[in-house]
Amino acid sequence: MSVSAGATDRSAAWLHTWLSNRRLVGLALLLVVMLVYLPGILGGAFHFDDVHHITGNDALRDPSNLYLLRYFRDATLWSGEPGNVMYRPVGMLPHAIDFIVWRALVGSGLYASGWVLTNALLHAATAILVWRLALRLRLGDTAAFLAGLVMALHPVQSEVVNYVSARSESLAALLVLAGLLAHLRSRGTDGATRWRWIVSAAVLSALAVMAKETAALFFLAVAWLEFVTTPGAWRRRIARAAQFGTVYLVVFLGVLWLRKLAISEALPGVRLVTPAAGADLQVGGGRTVLQNLLTQSRVVVLYYEMLLRPVRLNVDHDVAIVTRVTATVALAIGLHLAAAGFAIRRLLRGGRLLPLCVGWFWLFLAPSIVVPLNVIMNEHRLYLPGIAVALLAGAALARVGGVLARRHGPAFATVAVAVPFILFVPLVIQRSREWRDDVTLWEAAVRRSPQSARAHMHLGASYYEQAMATRTGGRLALLDAALAEYRLAEPLHPRWFDLQLNVGVAWLARGRETGRAADFEQALRAYEVAGEIVGAEKARPRFLRAAVLTELRRYDDAIAILRQLDEEDDAVTTIYDDALARALRRKGDRAAAAEAMDRVIAIEAPQNRIDGLLTLGWWYFEDGDTQRSQDYLTRALEIARAVGESDLAAARRKRLFRAHLYVARFLNLVGQPDPSFLRGARVLGWRAPQDEIDWVGGGRTPGASTELHGDARPRSASPSRRAW
Repeated sequence: MSVSAGATDRSAAWLHTWLSNRRLVGLALLLVVMLVYLPGILGGAFHFDDVHHITGNDALRDPSNLYLLRYFRDATLWSGEPGNVMYRPVGMLPHAIDFIVWRALVGSGLYASGWVLTNALLHAATAILVWRLALRLRLGDTAAFLAGLVMALHPVQSEVVNYVSARSESLAALLVLAGLLAHLRSRGTDGATRWRWIVSAAVLSALAVMAKETAALFFLAVAWLEFVTTPGAWRRRIARAAQFGTVYLVVFLGVLWLRKLAISEALPGVRLVTPAAGADLQVGGGRTVLQNLLTQSRVVVLYYEMLLRPVRLNVDHDVAIVTRVTATVALAIGLHLAAAGFAIRRLLRGGRLLPLCVGWFWLFLAPSIVVPLNVIMNEHRLYLPGIAVALLAGAALARVGGVLARRHGPAFATVAVAVPFILFVPLVIQRSREWRDDVTLWEAAVRRSPQSARAHMHLGASYYEQAMATRTGGRLALLDAALAEYRLAEPLHPRWFDLQLNVGVAWLARGRETGRAADFEQALRAYEVAGEIVGAEKARPRFLRAAVLTELRRYDDAIAILRQLDEEDDAVTTIYDDALARALRRKGDRAAAAEAMDRVIAIEAPQNRIDGLLTLGWWYFEDGDTQRSQDYLTRALEIARAVGESDLAAARRKRLFRAHLYVARFLNLVGQPDPSFLRGARVLGWRAPQDEIDWVGGGRTPGASTELHGDARPRSASPSRRAW
């Protein structure tokens, strides 16, 4: 035997030994994910649905919701936005745990990097279970490891790691994989042991669906697994597929029953042929199943391309709605039929892996293909189908590596097989860095989809949010940048309701910055166009018009609109009285303004909210009535202290520290400074920016936070110190 042959044999033996060490391989997959996604973890941020689902959701701040499993009973806890319900209780559990853990470790339950770290750990666990599933399917040590590595490192999966709310996909995939492994473990056993594994798989499948609905067809995935992999006659295969498919179908129907109890619908309502009247099909749903199938036939082809060449990943793939069969749709359908035909041919010839993976790919993708969703194409929808892709890719790479090893040696084969993964790493790192904030993310989207109205609108909205967070110079430039993006979006998607609302908001903010009536007139025009799009009787554009009319000093017009809206709305809300009070105050009708704000306080106080108390308390201070002012501010302070003692996190969230700041300003202006109130505000989460410190000290600070206003000194000043 030659020296080189001996070295080759030793290398092969070492590789075989390493791949057969289960602990080392699992640890390797974990470390690979952690290292590659480290830039995303360090630059973690919240985006999109995270705002209402996580950062603005007070349900996550109450640990009893986790301990008492209220998420399984109350679907309204899914979002902080009223009326936005979803039955995904299992998906809420890691959110609640994250909040508790990061509040304990770093003092803030909303530590974004910590949440992204959890996403990365879930992704690593998914990759490990893909490896374990490949072993259970007897792909071999090398193919199984490569399958796990494909799942871990393919750039298309990066959205699920970097976008916090998308963890519902990885959690569902993790539970699906665990369920499949449990089902496979039931094979070769009998009696009680066999049924324990089947029951475990059934429970895991139910939890997967309650993490995200994309796991709904687990029962068909198992049926297909049994049909493809069961040896023997076709009749036996069909019988086993029907037997196990029925078992898991019953479990799925049970989950649907729970959904029906929680959100009054077991399955989402869909339109088969006739689209919803007046619906914006491109961005607002309302499409029919037929339209969605035609559109998704093209989208899946784009998914194929993305899996093979993941170089232009994007949060917004600009895909148009298809309403009829076109040449590209026919070509796409032909491509899908060819893939299905090839898989069936392999099945008839005794092949297992290719038919299994093709079937799983379509089954796990089916829910987002059939049900018309608001966003037509999303990368995170490939996560569950990515299990099938990883298994097939791992087997293919192992086979290629084996051929190259026989012809050119194991070293050459190892390098050749490693090339795709070496190319994946910089793409994942680049994409993770693009997710570090909304502006960077949407600037990349605009570069890659310059004709996407959605990309331009979201970039404009990101500039607007950045402008509102800016306390020093530069706010006007950012508002102008937002308006420039909106102007680019308008011709790409004319008469888009959401876009017109955003245009109005930006002009309104610009007007408040410049004081120019022309800016307010632009905002008014945008809200009028929004009303024309959805109907002049709709409440939202009318309410926003009232806000602009107030700025234009057309107080009577604004007040008339607000009073009419209040009469039409049966809901218990503060929104109309709050705006009405401010319009009346600016008009000069102080008594009517105070009366309206008292109605706001009557609703807010039982909810431990203090906005109305602080506002009216300060209005009395500006009017020289220091005793009434002190009474209202004292009530706000008592609420802040009581809530702060019972739940510090909720106090921080609700910005109850402002009660301390108002009292501190009050005392400074009457010449009785007391630094203890600033200390109390810091305990409740106040970060003491300089402009707010100046405001508290009695100075005029236009850039201070909402409601930190008021500059008048009282005509008489004799507050009682005992009340504080």
